[in-house]
Amino acid sequence: MICVRATLALLAVVCAALASTGCCSRAYQGPRPVLALAAPRDRNQNARPVETFTIVFSTFIPSNYVLGPGLHPQSFCGLVPPKRLAFAGDDRGFDVDSTCYRARQVVTIIPEEDDDPDGLLEGAKQNLGGLSESFVASQALADGRIDDRDRDGVLGDGEFKQGESAAVADGMLIDDPVRLGPHTVYVRLRTARTGGPRNRLVIGAPSIDWDFGITIDTSGPEPTYEVVGAWDGYPAAELYINRQPVFRSTPGNRPGSFVDLLKLLPGYADTRFVTRGTLNGKRGARIW
Repeated sequence: MICVRATLALLAVVCAALASTGCCSRAYQGPRPVLALAAPRDRNQNARPVETFTIVFSTFIPSNYVLGPGLHPQSFCGLVPPKRLAFAGDDRGFDVDSTCYRARQVVTIIPEEDDDPDGLLEGAKQNLGGLSESFVASQALADGRIDDRDRDGVLGDGEFKQGESAAVADGMLIDDPVRLGPHTVYVRLRTARTGGPRNRLVIGAPSIDWDFGITIDTSGPEPTYEVVGAWDGYPAAELYINRQPVFRSTPGNRPGSFVDLLKLLPGYADTRFVTRGTLNGKRGARIW
């Protein structure tokens, strides 16, 4: 592996939380993906740039909110009368730079064997989880959407925001790359058998699961990719290689339904796909 000798600072980027802008209105925002982790190399007469490819996969809820399942007791707060809860979505479209997501995986690989035998840029694996938030639906949705005005800072009081919980990234796995040839590397992004990220505010909530195998080949005049994948089909998903979108899927910007949540059940209506192409007719990012 190429050792990362330089100190890398990950800066938290604050997204404006104004409802009119369409930006993420959640209080928590995860770190941006590191799209190029560069390892300094000796700049002697024999030095040459190393070609890298950074893969970013994210799942997110495009709508502003999802109502809690009507039959689940944790979809309500209070007793007389019980108050229905709504859970904040990520409120966005496709965007590789967005800091709003349910889960995100990032990895940088090096297809050329002469540059790196094992094909992995050291320190480039990241598994990141988002934040779940619950609100009293009748109050937070009085104006039709959840925004920062509904985040009153007092949890569990039966008014406006009721709870929050960060997703655990333990169930997200990035396998070490497998070299398929002197110019070809395969890497697998997936969730464990025990399940991936889930809404921890609801006991028994199903997890979001996926299994993507990604092959990048630089033997030709243009880099090519192949993605063989399977995932739940909900919520939305996006996959980028060096910022180029290679797979995107969304249920649309509408409140999620109970039928949507059923897609998260293991083996229920899983979506499978294969996609291939070239990477913009360009070579990968180069580092020294």
